Amino acid sequence: MNTGCGSPSELKTVISILDWMRRNNFSPKSDLPVPVRKGTQDGFCLKPCSKAVLCDLDKGTMEAFNKCDENIHILHKDISIAIIEWLDVPPLSSKMLQPELIGIEQYGQVEPIVLRIKNILKEYDQEHDLLKEMLQNAEDAGSTVCSFLVDMRQHKDSPESLIDPGMASCHGPALWSYNNECFTDEDFHNITRIGTASKEKQVDKIGKFGLGFNSVYHITDVPSILSGKYLLIFDPNVTHLKKYIHSVTNPGIKLNLYEHRRLIQKFPGQFNPYNGIFGCNFKISTGENFYYEGTLIKLPFRTPEEAAVSGISSKYYNQKHIMALVDSFKQTSKDLIIFLKNRAKLLVFMMKKKDGFP
Repeated sequence: MNTGCGSPSELKTVISILDWMRRNNFSPKSDLPVPVRKGTQDGFCLKPCSKAVLCDLDKGTMEAFNKCDENIHILHKDISIAIIEWLDVPPLSSKMLQPELIGIEQYGQVEPIVLRIKNILKEYDQEHDLLKEMLQNAEDAGSTVCSFLVDMRQHKDSPESLIDPGMASCHGPALWSYNNECFTDEDFHNITRIGTASKEKQVDKIGKFGLGFNSVYHITDVPSILSGKYLLIFDPNVTHLKKYIHSVTNPGIKLNLYEHRRLIQKFPGQFNPYNGIFGCNFKISTGENFYYEGTLIKLPFRTPEEAAVSGISSKYYNQKHIMALVDSFKQTSKDLIIFLKNRAKLLVFMMKKKDGFP
């Protein structure tokens, strides 16, 4: 892409080509090069259409904007309105990363996510519904194997090796849930929709509502889902991923480990607990891309320290509470499996502090 300044004749040629494309009903693509301002008001260079905006701000605000964002570029003034409308370029004011610069502050009615989750939990019995919902989610995915592992290990990875030092409290005892189907894009989308009936139109699904996944918050504050290319981590309290969560209305992160394998190398301690769990292996060779065949959900048991500051639940899980949960699983699993259509195997494992992998 051109980074120098073009000449007036070159600008005229580029605009003529864009106008010809418009008149011949071509559909502009996001990477279509368009003339944007560079240097003086008459200077120009080419940038992708997706990075271009129409200037609708005064000169003073423009100067403030230029100091805070270099990745958005102003369309050249010689481009006609007809071409701008064809390109469907947004106004600069809608792209402002700091809207207070033009006197606009985001300020709407909200309901804290932790409060929504807390209210949803009132509809679910702790021990019974947690196992039921995990089984139903696996069933809806079409899996034929669903396994649970109660992992009592305590990992001691250094905070510097974690994606955020706040994740250290999530490296103790945990409940793992595995099934042999990968999440679809729709699954990843639906699981972020708290309180939405994502399955209500799918009559072949046992779990009518997507609400049920939230039953995991009975035992954890920070659930994570590893499936295919991605690792998804939720942190509704925004107490474990402060480095990355900038809005309490969107409290989680999604990592593309297939395309960004350097994350595994940069934060090895974050991924160590996964190694050997239901075939998961983050010790990949140089040049090899990560991909997990199946879905692996990790639910770190809420600690006393987490419970003291949690807006979701004040209940923590020590060894006594965890063993009671295991007993509950044993009692309910026999009743639930008869309602499942696809399930060929339902396995429950227990890993003590010094045990090997299942």
